[in-house]
Amino acid sequence: MVKKEKKEEVKEDIKEKIQDVEDGVFEPIESLDGIGTVRANRFHQNGIFTIMDLAVCSPIEIKDITGLEEEAALDIVTKAKEVLEQKEVIRKSTLTAREIYNYRKEKIDKLPTGSTQLDDLMGGGLESESITEFYGMFGSGKTQVCHSAAVRVQLPKEQGGLNGTCIWVDTENTFRPERIIQIAVKNGYAKDEKDAERFLDGIVVKKAYNAGHQTDIINQLNNYLATDLQNKQANDPKPRLLVVDSLVTHFRSEYLGRGYLASRQSKLGAHMRKIGRLIETWKMVCIITNQVLSDPAQMFGDPIKPVGGNIVGHISTYRIYLKKSGKKRVAKMDDSPMHEQRDIIFSVDEGGVCDAET
Repeated sequence: MVKKEKKEEVKEDIKEKIQDVEDGVFEPIESLDGIGTVRANRFHQNGIFTIMDLAVCSPIEIKDITGLEEEAALDIVTKAKEVLEQKEVIRKSTLTAREIYNYRKEKIDKLPTGSTQLDDLMGGGLESESITEFYGMFGSGKTQVCHSAAVRVQLPKEQGGLNGTCIWVDTENTFRPERIIQIAVKNGYAKDEKDAERFLDGIVVKKAYNAGHQTDIINQLNNYLATDLQNKQANDPKPRLLVVDSLVTHFRSEYLGRGYLASRQSKLGAHMRKIGRLIETWKMVCIITNQVLSDPAQMFGDPIKPVGGNIVGHISTYRIYLKKSGKKRVAKMDDSPMHEQRDIIFSVDEGGVCDAET
């Protein structure tokens, strides 16, 4: 009985915090037509408290939670999105090409990587509201790109940063705080190692121990971001970078054999779509890293292929192949809706990602 009372107190506390947020952006789901107490409780048990939470869910998820038919579940998601569109929190689903063009000019940010060549390959840097996938063999520089971005996202805009913070989903135990300090000091962003420790405060690391835990982290992330926003002052840095390093590690090791292939791809696709909706809603830059495999059927050319098949390839906005070339690194734009396919050379040193010496 005591546990139940405590649970209710926590729930009420969350509701009060949500209602205090400016513009009513995170108003509770009870304010939406068609959601009563019983249905709201089911949503709460699955970490869905606000209209924003509903807007980033798929109708299938709502169907599984509520037991509704898919059409009714779609109606709930649509209503949630319409509320946010009216408040201009998210973009309308129907826009003219000029409106999209103007939005991209005014609202889309670019985060520099540290290498002008790599930035140029991506049209100015890592793009917000898009998933940028880096794939390659071990030691090709994937995690180094992530470390560099985690530092640079915290810089003021006048220094090329986004004045934000980073959320890092670590599936391979590759995040190293010492590397963050090293990058900050070597690039002159901090006076010494002690001063550089402030960059550690701008990175939240969520360690994923299996595929289910990894998907749960992303599923709960919207609620985490909403709560984080409520606890911040108006001028405090907000999360602007999401790193998933690496995306497929747990899925690859847990779903073995052809018998599990369909299930793995289905779960991986849903996982990536959730990431896509989150970063678009929260205006974040997103980096995912991916492992590779060698295609034995490839007779000519590079046999290295990214893991995850077409599911990962279709959902990633930009796909970049990294490989070693002596002490340097080669980056190839493998897939992009707007950039040409070409190779560039960059390097990685104590200061992180940088231009290669000519």
